[in-house]
Amino acid sequence: MFVIGVQIVVLIFVEVKERFRNSKDRDSHRFWEAVAAGVISGVVLGIVFDELIGRKLQLFQYYIHSPAFIVVNGALSYGLAVATALRFSPTPIRAQRLPLRRGFAVLGLTSIVFLGLFLLLPSPLTLAAAVGCIVIVADEIIEVYAFGTIGPILEVASGSLRHIAHNWITAVLVGCIYELGNYFFPVWRWWFTGDSTTLWFELAIVMLGYVVLFHFSRIVGFISLVLVRRIHDFITERA
Repeated sequence: MFVIGVQIVVLIFVEVKERFRNSKDRDSHRFWEAVAAGVISGVVLGIVFDELIGRKLQLFQYYIHSPAFIVVNGALSYGLAVATALRFSPTPIRAQRLPLRRGFAVLGLTSIVFLGLFLLLPSPLTLAAAVGCIVIVADEIIEVYAFGTIGPILEVASGSLRHIAHNWITAVLVGCIYELGNYFFPVWRWWFTGDSTTLWFELAIVMLGYVVLFHFSRIVGFISLVLVRRIHDFITERA
């Protein structure tokens, strides 16, 4: 519960920071919509990360193992991550405004490089890098074709640096706070726990891993927002 409390504080901190420092360049959804979208999609996001990336690929694991924990942790912990990702997301750029072919070429080439690196030098770190690249590419493809906008990584790969500092610094800052909370009250452990190079792996997770997590959380959140708004409209019409 301590980590959940930390995540709630982080969400409030992000909300206040974005309201005062980035109010003119935020996505148009409301706070309650982000929280509702997080709770709805958090369970799905949690199952995907815990079962596929965590258990199957063995990149991390929780100290508690039970179906009930997966559901509750998904709705609360991953749900808060989704809400946080939505609340610090700038207004997405329309896909027509940037050269997407170049952007997708850069992302595709980067994914091939890291996938090749994993095949040549298999290790948890190269596996994490390859999986991260694949997740980001999939996110960007979904966003372009489902919403007609581009995500933060494709934005950079296409040549626009408008949001890079904001997105990266916020993701890293939130990741640092999450990891500090988990350090004092452990809930999960990474594959490298106990390794002599733990510090370097931890830095890689905070500097890059949380960028992937919030990138995925963002697109999941946008999809969930559509559902939340439809539910809200349905209830409003029936009232």
